[in-house]
Amino acid sequence: IANYYIIKQQGIYTMLNKKLLTLAVSTILLSSASVVSVAQAGLSADVGVTSAYVFRGIQDSTPAVYGGISFSHESGVHANVWTSSTGVSGGNETDLTIGWGTKMGEIEFDVSFIDYLYPSSTSLTGIDDLGDNDIQEIAISASMGPISIAVNKAIANPGSTSSSKTVSGVTTITTGLPENKYTYFAISGSMDKIGVTLGMYDDDISSTADYKHLDVNFSATDNLTFSVTKTFDAGTTSTGLSGTGSSSQNPIVRVSYDLAFDL
Repeated sequence: IANYYIIKQQGIYTMLNKKLLTLAVSTILLSSASVVSVAQAGLSADVGVTSAYVFRGIQDSTPAVYGGISFSHESGVHANVWTSSTGVSGGNETDLTIGWGTKMGEIEFDVSFIDYLYPSSTSLTGIDDLGDNDIQEIAISASMGPISIAVNKAIANPGSTSSSKTVSGVTTITTGLPENKYTYFAISGSMDKIGVTLGMYDDDISSTADYKHLDVNFSATDNLTFSVTKTFDAGTTSTGLSGTGSSSQNPIVRVSYDLAFDL
């Protein structure tokens, strides 16, 4: 796996050739999906720092230090543990991923299960406004050349509040809000040192929580990336945004530095 690294991209962990690391770094914490390319078995890792954590157009106000360890097999099976000092909940975040990728002709496919853990948060107030500390997704992606598309579907997200009552000495806990389900769509492309991603968050419960975002990133070097994110068409209840309506939040400008290496 000397020439391959797996890097977090919008909730999908993508194994890319070292020569493409310039564009891969530009998508860390912000961009959309690519797919896993079949490579030799082995371990790899990446560490980095960003001036602002941005996930699917939603910004946490603090910088973040992050890193991950990945395993890939020539069969296409891959696994990843990735952690960040901050996440969409405002606390630290750890993501666990397992998946499988393959190539059919010129098209590469990947399907993954992702578990987002927020152990330091008692109430997630970011993009999903969930009350528990755990979000699970099924992620499906495909790519051909510089273009990739992805669909991430939430499969287990309890409501954000709960209440209790006692009847005949028996206490029951009820969820105050319905299960929060959503689907995230993204399409991305790259050319030379420029990468662009258009993402759409579709809330299955309420359309007023929907929004879109556009990411543009420039890889100045193999490790240094400058990025701009703009969220738009946000509904009146979209959380984690500094404004609502067609203009939504101001553009987010940030810089990231990342190192990837074999183990």
